[in-house]
Parts: sequence; C-alpha cells; structure tokens
Amino acid sequence: MNHRNDKNIKATITEKAAKVQQDLQESAGQAAQKARSKAEELAEQAHSKASHLTDQAKEMADDLAQHAKTEASATYDQHKKQAADQVDKIAGAL
Repeated sequence: MNHRNDKNIKATITEKAAKVQQDLQESAGQAAQKARSKAEELAEQAHSKASHLTDQAKEMADDLAQHAKTEASATYDQHKKQAADQVDKIAGAL
C-alpha cells in the first residue's frame, strides 16, 4: 500500500506543479500584456508631448523671425533718414 500512496503523492505533486506552472505562465502573460499596454501609453504620451513642444518651438521661431524683421526694418528706416539728413546738409552747404 505504501507503493500506491507514493504513486498518488507523486501524481498529486505533478498535477500541482503543472497547475503552478500554468498559473505562472498566465501571470507572466498578463504582466507582459500590462507592460506592453503601459509602454504603448507612455509612447503615445511622449509623442504627444514632443508634438506639442515642436509646435511651441515653431511658434517661438516665427515670433523671433517677425521681431528680427521688425528690428531690421526700423534700423533700415533710421539709416535711410540719417542719410537723407546728411544729403540735405550737404546740399544746404553748397
């Protein structure tokens, strides 16, 4: 009877080991799916943030370009007036 009990114990241990292995595989699969989902979510957030930052950078570049254009135009107008004043002085001296 001892031999029969040993077989039953081995069978029970084998069944329980198979069940534990199956549970572990299922848990690992679920963990992998959660990790994959989280990675996709983080990638989407990163893409959205990068897109937003790119848009902000474009706006800043446009603002700086407009400011530079305005400054250049004002400087040009100032030099043009100074040159006209110089011509008037020279013409008046003649």
